[in-house]
Amino acid sequence: MKKAFYLVLLAAMLVLPTAAMGQSGVNWDAGILIQNVGSADADVTIYYYNNEADGGGLNTSANYTIPMGSAITVYPLDVADGFNGSIVIESTEPIVAIANQLGDGFTYGASYEGFEMGSDTVQLPNVQSDNNGFYSFFNVQNAGSTTANVTVNFVPEVGAGFSDPANETCTMDPGESCTFSQQPGQGAWTVGTWRGGAEVTADQPIVASANIVHEPGAWGMSSYSGFTSSGSTTAILPNIMNANSDYWSGINVTNGGAAATTITFSFTPVTGPAISDKVYNNVGPGETVILLMADAAAVPELSGGVTWIGSIEVDGGGQNIFAIVNTLNQVQGEVAAWKGFDPAQASDTVVMPAILSDGEGYPFFTGFQVVNLGGSNTDITVTYSECGAPNCAVAWTPTAETDTINAGLSNFYIQSGGGTQWDGKKYVGAATITNNNGMPMLAIVNEIAPSLMGSGEATNSYNAFNQ
Repeated sequence: MKKAFYLVLLAAMLVLPTAAMGQSGVNWDAGILIQNVGSADADVTIYYYNNEADGGGLNTSANYTIPMGSAITVYPLDVADGFNGSIVIESTEPIVAIANQLGDGFTYGASYEGFEMGSDTVQLPNVQSDNNGFYSFFNVQNAGSTTANVTVNFVPEVGAGFSDPANETCTMDPGESCTFSQQPGQGAWTVGTWRGGAEVTADQPIVASANIVHEPGAWGMSSYSGFTSSGSTTAILPNIMNANSDYWSGINVTNGGAAATTITFSFTPVTGPAISDKVYNNVGPGETVILLMADAAAVPELSGGVTWIGSIEVDGGGQNIFAIVNTLNQVQGEVAAWKGFDPAQASDTVVMPAILSDGEGYPFFTGFQVVNLGGSNTDITVTYSECGAPNCAVAWTPTAETDTINAGLSNFYIQSGGGTQWDGKKYVGAATITNNNGMPMLAIVNEIAPSLMGSGEATNSYNAFNQ
């Protein structure tokens, strides 16, 4: 029997991509990956809600059982073709979940995390329109118990000279979602080239996911979950790069505080030269600053395409901030996004509901980065769930892996390659990272399909879940 307690505190609110609004001319598809992180088997019900623009209301529901410590992939979804909406997952045990999105096959693709609960304010630090061919659309879902009245306030990038677009609104019942598109000619958007952020407020708890996509006829897409927290005075960005096999990073940081502040970027290289702090003064409440690693004016130390790999710590000058990182392949047009970390979220247990290996003709594999924020070295253990039918031709459970991560540094783990346990085997499952020393950890997961490079979206990213 399901307990309502888990619906309130442990339900994952997943906002799925829309077909009616989003990017015109693209056929969207999605799958969800759910991991049971509880202490018993989980009885799960997935509720599908139609988008408000399609009349709203409950479309259908489906039931699953997930063994303790295991994960399931729901693909295709339990709805008829043409579904456009959102999902609520109810479980008898704690769960985590991500959504993987696809457009026109593998032309577009991205991942983002589900939510335990909503907030009356959601921050979206990366919103854009007609920005070198990229624009955004985002979905807002009612995670409350009664009708939600939603207002979106768009705030332009600091110092870029962009206009202040008019607010947009929507009303939706519990579980339903509304879509706000920044593609010219769609919805209420009338502004041309624009970059900045958005603050979404409501009189009920809400959640939101944002998508950054390229114009039809090309590829390139990233997604991220909006910030439902109040933010943090410091953000940790552990995987930043420039000219790293054609990949580079761009960072959007929003001042979520009530007063103007100074935002400072501090750089720690692993490969490449030292970089002086980058300081943005007098950033007003709700305003967003954007730092592009490839911008020679902003980061002169990297002019001429100098390779740099490392991390950044962003200080909000006493105000809470929100950060989004975009990783772009300048040659292939690949792009992925992930959220900057609040260091207070770090913990000694991290779970990852989507871990993949590229055997048996499956194109994707994962690589994850684990960061040790503690003051001493830590020994970690990575355990994996079973990979079984229908996701794998051969049911198997990868062997647990152990390693040591030095204080303040990170290690990378790749689920592919000859001579490893992954060689030639398809795996679609989940993983849990624990350590024996109580050190706080964070992790980012990348999903990569090298065979799709140059012809489709081959890079997705999501933030692992701290427990």
